[in-house]
Amino acid sequence: MSALSYVGATFDTLSQHGRATNIDRRAFLTTVSAGVLAVPHVGEGQPGRVWRVGVLATMPRPTPESPHYYNALPDELRRLGYREGQNLVIEWRHTEGLSERRRREAAALVQGKPDVVIAQIGAGAIAVRDVSASVPIVVVAGGDLVGMGLAASLARPGGSVTGLQVLWPELTGKRLQLIKELVPRLERVALLHQTSSRPEATRYFDGIFTDLNNAAHRLSVQQVLRFTVANDVDFEQTVAEVKSRGVQALIVPASPLMAVNAQKLGELTLQHRLPAVHEVPMHVEAGALMSYGRKPAAVYRRAAQYVDRILRGARPAELPIEQAMEFELVINLKTAKALGLTIPPSLLARANQVIQ
Repeated sequence: MSALSYVGATFDTLSQHGRATNIDRRAFLTTVSAGVLAVPHVGEGQPGRVWRVGVLATMPRPTPESPHYYNALPDELRRLGYREGQNLVIEWRHTEGLSERRRREAAALVQGKPDVVIAQIGAGAIAVRDVSASVPIVVVAGGDLVGMGLAASLARPGGSVTGLQVLWPELTGKRLQLIKELVPRLERVALLHQTSSRPEATRYFDGIFTDLNNAAHRLSVQQVLRFTVANDVDFEQTVAEVKSRGVQALIVPASPLMAVNAQKLGELTLQHRLPAVHEVPMHVEAGALMSYGRKPAAVYRRAAQYVDRILRGARPAELPIEQAMEFELVINLKTAKALGLTIPPSLLARANQVIQ
C-alpha cells in the first residue's frame, strides 16, 4: 500500500468511527502530500553519520532470536538501510510500567542526545517531552494523542510528537461480541483496567467503559461492572472479587501494569475460570483466552518507517498521525478447554493465530 493510500484509508476508518469528522478531507490529503510524500524515500543520508535512536518500552528488549514483536523495529530499520554498530545505535530503556521509572528512563535517553525517541505508549511520549520539547518522538501505539495533548491534530501534529495511535474504545464492541460467541448466555461482564492519576488516561478508560455499556445494550448483556488495579499486589484480590460478583467474562485494556503482570493475570483468570479478552497477543501466550487488537509487529514496523523519515529530514510536526490498521484475533485453545468452552468453527476460521 502506498503512503497516500495508507493514510487515506486511515482517514476513512477514523471518519467511520466519528473521530475524524472535524478534519477536512482535502486539507488532510494536502497535508499528506506536502508532509509525508515530500520526504525522500531513497538516499543514504549523511555519509559517515551514526544515528542514535532511543526506545522507551515497557518490557526489556528480547534477544534477536526471541520471537517478540519488539524485534520488528530493528528488523525494519535494517531493511531501510540502517545497521546497528555501523550507522545506527539503538538505546533501549524499559519502565516495567512504573511512572517514576518512566520519567527516570526518559531523562536518561534524552541525556544521550538521540536523533529520535520511540515511545511505546502516550505516557512515554509525555515523559520524554517533559524532559525535552525538541527531541523528535515517534509513538508506537498510543491512545488518543490529540486528547492527551501530544498533538494539535491528526493531520498536522504541530509539535515534536507523531506516530500511531490505537483508539481502543472503537474496538470494545468487537471484543464483547467475540466473547459472547463463546459464552452465549453472557449476562454480566466486567472491565478490568489499570488506575491512573493522569486525567487523559482516566478519560480514556471512561470512554472504554461507556462504549462497553453501549455494546452490552446492543448485545443484550444485562450488566457491566468496572474494576481497577493500582499495583502488582492488587491482582489476586481484585480477580477474586470479580468472580465473587458473578462476572462471567473480562474485558482487559492494554496498559503497562497489565503487560508486566501478564503471566500473573493469565494464571488468576484461569484459576477463577474467567474468560478474558485482551488487546495484545502476549496475554494469550501467558494463558488468557483471547486477544483482538492491533498487530504489534505491524505497528513497530510502521514506527521504524516514521523514524526513517525523521532521520531523512522530515519534521514530526508535519507527519500525520496514523491509526493502526492491521488487527488480529488470537485464541488459546488450551485455555478454552480448561474453561470448559468450545470454540465455534466459524470463530476458529477467523483467528489469525491459534495457540494449542
